[in-house]
Amino acid sequence: MPGMRRIPAVLFFSFALETGLAWHWDSPAGRLRETLFADSGEADQEETAEPPYQRIRRNNSGFNLEFGFVSFDREPHSVRFQMDQRIVNQAITEFGYTDAGLEAVDTWLEETQQQTNRDLKRDWVSGSVSAKNQAELDRKVAAVRAHNTNLETAQRRKIKDLQTEYEERRVAYFQRQGFKLLPGNTVTVDIPALVRNNVRRLMPVAAQFDLIREKNNYGSEDLIGAVTAMIQTALEYKIPPAMEGSLHTGGVLTPIKALVSGWGDCDTKTALLASILLNWDAAKIVGVGLPGHYVMGFEGVPDRGDAYIEYRGTTYVLIEPAGPAWAHPGEVSEQTMTKLQLAQGVSIEPFSAP
Repeated sequence: MPGMRRIPAVLFFSFALETGLAWHWDSPAGRLRETLFADSGEADQEETAEPPYQRIRRNNSGFNLEFGFVSFDREPHSVRFQMDQRIVNQAITEFGYTDAGLEAVDTWLEETQQQTNRDLKRDWVSGSVSAKNQAELDRKVAAVRAHNTNLETAQRRKIKDLQTEYEERRVAYFQRQGFKLLPGNTVTVDIPALVRNNVRRLMPVAAQFDLIREKNNYGSEDLIGAVTAMIQTALEYKIPPAMEGSLHTGGVLTPIKALVSGWGDCDTKTALLASILLNWDAAKIVGVGLPGHYVMGFEGVPDRGDAYIEYRGTTYVLIEPAGPAWAHPGEVSEQTMTKLQLAQGVSIEPFSAP
């Protein structure tokens, strides 16, 4: 879960609590497996496995990936797709900020202020003033004072404008790197932007789920459930570090890095799930930021006992993408429900396709 999040000014929650939802570990048979191959092209010696499982093979052009899982109708499935190395590299390198990047903005401000001070010193009038008489002297002194006063006024305006531009440059730098700068200099991952930037890159994954949908005659909620089950169970739950070398990541992996790594945490998996689902134009999704946690909601009609929120006149059924519990859409943990009911530090972030 990335940094601080704030609740919007107008936000209405309602929950379905009839059944007293509890977090369970009703995971389908099988165990999570990871098989990661280097560029050598080594062949897989275990071609069959009980889901959930993952196979991640690296080759000269990128990655061959396979994830096995059991959907919520208890049907076993697998998806197989490729990720080009160029796309993987692009998705990874465009995300994250560095202290050096921030220092470059600070350096711009310092150098620009110094140049402004040099300009002021150059144009400032000082020294003695000569005149033929007192009246001329008074006029010249008044002109010098007015000139210098105008310079001081312009200098103060320039400094103020520079400060504004400096703050805009900092905001823009964080935005380019996939982050938001909040009041109080709080930095947080921009999850909606992360999703938006990766939707089209995950078309190969969505295409595999289209085949599952057609083969099994799945409706939209069955399809959402199938993608959710894969992300919950076939990808391990693991919390990313806040930094990788000199790169600040906010403790989040990009969706593609999560796939080729085979793991992620709550916000990483939420971004991955949303990035896949938004390949279907009808999908309407929000991220729900909670203190220390992140979940997702999709537009739908909740069944009895489903956890949901209402946001801007639309009902969203909640999903816990993190796993490793095999939790149906509409089923969230008791901890999540408690945080939602308290409604403190909760924020809603609409996701959209590019």
